[in-house]
Amino acid sequence: MQPDLATALNIATTAAVVGGVIFGAWQIRIATRARETQISLQLIEMLQTRDLIEGLSSLHDVPEGLFWKELQSQLGERWVSAFALICALDGLGILVYRREVSPRVADDYFHHTVWEVWRKSRTAILERRTMKDMPGRETGFQFLEWLAESQAVFREELPPHKRRAYPLAERSDIAVAPSP
Repeated sequence: MQPDLATALNIATTAAVVGGVIFGAWQIRIATRARETQISLQLIEMLQTRDLIEGLSSLHDVPEGLFWKELQSQLGERWVSAFALICALDGLGILVYRREVSPRVADDYFHHTVWEVWRKSRTAILERRTMKDMPGRETGFQFLEWLAESQAVFREELPPHKRRAYPLAERSDIAVAPSP
């Protein structure tokens, strides 16, 4: 039995609608990837400024467990750069929390920086939250804390074979210069 014209037109219309939906979904996926790539590049550009690199470098030089005033004193003139880095990573935490930046992107690009900054400034930040003369102190840098903790959880939840998914992580033929 041959389909009549109305049935053929219904099939063609249905195929066109399904094709349009598939094409639309594909375009949304492409646009999402392009947006994530653009955000990644902008984040890298934003967080690779001289001040923020100096802030990270200066925090490497201080021991863990310093209180707020001790951290400021130890860093001296470099305090401004370190504080700018702490603020920038707190801002990154806000963006991840609001889902404007994917947790995966933040983890891929800034995991080590976030963890190092939180590790070195944790005691100072927790103390700052108890200081009476600091405005907004009760919640200060809570998104940096949240980001560091959520990245640690994210990494622990990865299967063991993906925790060290970076190509050079397991190579033993790469010489590492000893620290002075």
